[in-house]
Amino acid sequence: MSDTPDFAPPQKLGAGRLVGATFRTYFQNFGRLFLIAIIPALFVNILASWFSTRYFASFMANPNDPMAIFSLDYFMMIFVPTILGILVQAFILLAAADVLQGRAMQVGNYVSRTLTMIVPLLVVSILVYLGVMVGFVLLIVPGLWLAAYWSVYLPALLVEGRGFGAMGRSAQLTQGYRWPIIGAGILVLLVVYVLSVISGLVAGYGLMAHPSTLAQFSLVGTLLTAIVAAVSYGLMALFQLLLFTRLIDIKEGGSDLAGVFE
Repeated sequence: MSDTPDFAPPQKLGAGRLVGATFRTYFQNFGRLFLIAIIPALFVNILASWFSTRYFASFMANPNDPMAIFSLDYFMMIFVPTILGILVQAFILLAAADVLQGRAMQVGNYVSRTLTMIVPLLVVSILVYLGVMVGFVLLIVPGLWLAAYWSVYLPALLVEGRGFGAMGRSAQLTQGYRWPIIGAGILVLLVVYVLSVISGLVAGYGLMAHPSTLAQFSLVGTLLTAIVAAVSYGLMALFQLLLFTRLIDIKEGGSDLAGVFE
């Protein structure tokens, strides 16, 4: 009887290498990824700012009406930027997939594919968001675990074309690796958070130094927020794609992007 075990020990995810590959790939392709993300990010932020302004103006006009809090403007302020954000994230992920494969960008193709899959994209994304939000309400840790559980649903939906089965595909791929995924995801989000804080401090300092130019600094704040959002879209798209292909490489073999980690 052989002393060699009949099973191989599980491969490590390599969370540090995953995060390093995400940032290295982003900065190597900064021009393409940032430029394709900044215009939709700016559009979403302008719309979000406009809906917020409308809502608060409507609320202040009826301060004694308790139902004014949940006016149509309130729901528009919440849902329109959220839905557009989902579509933009899908659009950027498709662009990032071409970047990783060394292909030329095809903006029309990304728009077409996003709109073709709009129903499962929105339904699955909203279910994931709601699930993660409920998890965070339940003392944070369940939210982190669910975020890892569904962390690659978007590549599964868009790249593999899994449709409504994307959540199950993500659950399958992430099984056994969810805590390292949480650690890697926190590192990426920490960088995005730092960028957000820096942009907020810059806008706030400018406003305090020149309070008479409130309207101008509101525009600057919107632009800075859009810049941070554009960087965030690109980083998160790359992180999801690299995590997705790494998990496929570990569990199924033959990932086309395995060389990114070398």
